[in-house]
Amino acid sequence: MIFARSLHAALLLVACSARADWAPIGGTEHSYEYVDMATLLVAGDLRRVWILDDLAQADKDGDMSYRTLLEYNCTTVKYRSLQSIFYAGSMATGAVTARSDKPSGWRPVQAGSISASVMRAACSRR
Repeated sequence: MIFARSLHAALLLVACSARADWAPIGGTEHSYEYVDMATLLVAGDLRRVWILDDLAQADKDGDMSYRTLLEYNCTTVKYRSLQSIFYAGSMATGAVTARSDKPSGWRPVQAGSISASVMRAACSRR
């Protein structure tokens, strides 16, 4: 029963990532970041949205990409990570290698950063 639930969850994650509408938001020679504005959730001054980091080379754990659910506070101009899912393949494909459901602390959004671009787009929607 536990295996069946785990398999179902893994298949759902792969299916969701394959259907995502990833829009490029910037990057470097090491990684490129994308956002899926179709996943945007609005709750008062808070916004939640999925982003994707696609790596040029596998990281030390062998991951080629990871998705992160970010939460932005449009009033305090801060953000935090709520959940991350790591993949063996690029663009959130391949095996799910790890997962973190532990929220990070709130961090200030740095002007000119990719996070600032995502926040600007997310907070402009009501």
